[in-house]
Amino acid sequence: MLFRLQTRYKVALFITLIFIIPGILMLYLVETEQTDAVKTALSVGLVISISLLIPISNGFAYFFVLRDLREMNRFCMNIREGRYDLFFSLPNEEEDEPELVKIRRNMNWMLREISKRSASLESRIIESEEMKQEFLDLSLNDSLTCLYNRRCFDCKIKEFVERTGHRHTGFFLMFIDVDKFKQVNDTLGHQAGDRLLVTLGQIVKESTRKDMDLSFRYGGDEFCVIVSGDEMEKAVDIAERIRYHYKESSVGGSTLSIGIAAFSGVNGAPDCCHHCDVDNNIQNLIKTADRAVYLSKHKGGNTITAMEL
Repeated sequence: MLFRLQTRYKVALFITLIFIIPGILMLYLVETEQTDAVKTALSVGLVISISLLIPISNGFAYFFVLRDLREMNRFCMNIREGRYDLFFSLPNEEEDEPELVKIRRNMNWMLREISKRSASLESRIIESEEMKQEFLDLSLNDSLTCLYNRRCFDCKIKEFVERTGHRHTGFFLMFIDVDKFKQVNDTLGHQAGDRLLVTLGQIVKESTRKDMDLSFRYGGDEFCVIVSGDEMEKAVDIAERIRYHYKESSVGGSTLSIGIAAFSGVNGAPDCCHHCDVDNNIQNLIKTADRAVYLSKHKGGNTITAMEL
């Protein structure tokens, strides 16, 4: 193929076609004393040379330089567009290759290296995103019970209050406190206390509605649930399931005191969307749920108390 020829061979071929062959033809005409034919050939050749000077120059430039440069430019544009699978088609490597073939071979090598490094970088980015998500999950989850932690609760309760204020809907905040938790730790040991918390975490998770309610370990032996919806009966039913199932599998005879506080978007609108009012509503909601738990404990525990905000 022509592109495999070295530049000096291309020049030799061009000179042969343009100068040597016509020169031999002219010598033949002179030797055969065809004077008129020589004059005619010279005149025609001169006219043709002048008229084809620019096209021949362009062809010469394309033959030696432009075609190869355009191919290399297309190669580079493919890399720029992220296409790393379009290599130059080359023969087996030889010791004495044309320079342009060597350049193409080196460009193929660079493309393979770019492709490898791009794939490695993409893999590292994916790993980094996965690690980032893993660390985020760890920062929002309680390691013992696998429920959301207090930090996550602070974010979610704010979202619920703001969303409720906009939509004029409602939700419920349920606080769960373990009766006689200190007694379990003192008599059975802290490992038993940890088993109690794990058991309660599983019961809370299994008793709430997936993709609707959110369960948290609020701190120590305190748990809480954000219950979506406007019906108090639904929140009480969930609380009753948690209380009943825990009593069936409790550690050390412990029970649960549960308090439910109802939050209505109607009562909070329209000012509840302001930052200070959102914080006040959250504080009042937590105080109400905490007071409901206190009333359940005051009744002797193993009780559910519901209150309006």
